[in-house]
Amino acid sequence: MKKAWEHSVVVQAPVDEVYALVADVSRHPEWDKYTKRVELSKEGDSSGVGAEWKAYEQMGLFSLGEKESDSRHLTGIAKRVVREVVPNQRVAWHTHSVPNVGVSADLSYEFVAQGDATEVTFKTVVGVPTVVEKVAEVITRNLDTRQQAHWAASMEQLRSVAEEAHARQQLVAV
Repeated sequence: MKKAWEHSVVVQAPVDEVYALVADVSRHPEWDKYTKRVELSKEGDSSGVGAEWKAYEQMGLFSLGEKESDSRHLTGIAKRVVREVVPNQRVAWHTHSVPNVGVSADLSYEFVAQGDATEVTFKTVVGVPTVVEKVAEVITRNLDTRQQAHWAASMEQLRSVAEEAHARQQLVAV
């Protein structure tokens, strides 16, 4: 089963600054609410295409509504492979769980300069085997809604982190 989702935000920072925050996978824990830690497994080419990352992701969507106080719990590992890098325009990667149980996603971020601001559009297509989908429906309620809310929160965190970094740079430049 394939599921698609898209969300955009406008960030009050130049496109090159916002792009750099997303294109640098090592910085994802700063703003991506899923990503707790990343480790580079394989270098990519000079643009970063082909780079492979091990991402430690919070799996709180499956916590049955209970708040987990210890971030070491409910953490899974995912493999991210950078597939496309177009500086200041687009970055995309493929990810799947480790071990690979058939759940995967293709994610992309597109950047459009709007004067001194940047519109960022996040798109994802998630593939979930039917049996996994059925089990998830039994175990959790409103999983899709919670996942989409989590992605939207990450986009808001991206906006906040990028705008704060831009404001700090402006103060230093003065």
